[in-house]
Amino acid sequence: AAADVADIQDLLRREAPEEMSRFVAADGTTLRLTARVGALDTGQSQRLFERIRKRAASSGVSGVILTGNFAVLSDMSTSLVRNQLQGLLPALALILATMMLQSRSLRLGLISAIPTAAPVLMTYGLMGWIGIPLSVPTAMIASIAMGMTDDNTIHLLARFREEYARDRDHEVAHEAMMDSSGRAVVYSTLTVAVGFCVGAFSSFLPSRHFATQWTRNIHQSR
Repeated sequence: AAADVADIQDLLRREAPEEMSRFVAADGTTLRLTARVGALDTGQSQRLFERIRKRAASSGVSGVILTGNFAVLSDMSTSLVRNQLQGLLPALALILATMMLQSRSLRLGLISAIPTAAPVLMTYGLMGWIGIPLSVPTAMIASIAMGMTDDNTIHLLARFREEYARDRDHEVAHEAMMDSSGRAVVYSTLTVAVGFCVGAFSSFLPSRHFATQWTRNIHQSR
């Protein structure tokens, strides 16, 4: 690798001395290389970056820094996806705590975890099974889905508590809940699902994945 770097420097000095400052620092210790790659998703680009760093380290070249819009956007996307996933458990715990306070019941708070977490787990499991990679749009599905499912859960549980307190009968309370709040939740959910179906026809693949998985998530939460 050291001989290759020396050859590149000699070639620049001979063929394009005026361009030398663009590629070699004034002290001669830093070399800048520019390369073009095809379209890659975030996971593929991160694997490429890791291969470059490992190859440079094995060749004795230290202090490799990857720059440019391609590297910056890939790192930002990776960081956003990681932060989204790391924030799922704290968000879920906070939602459950709020549900317990709202319903004033530990049992109802724990029950509310099922409709809140199940759609997210099913959607990401389906993505992994089909082979849809995690990206910025698909990573945002979880936070948006939890924001919608906990609203529906609050509406249903609040109505159920009111009906159960009146008749003290689970079946009667359940029927009354579905006839009132349940019907409204189904209609609002279907309306949102139809609206997101429009994105499934997008030519931009991340938008299509987001719309498709989000629509599936809505049907699962219903």
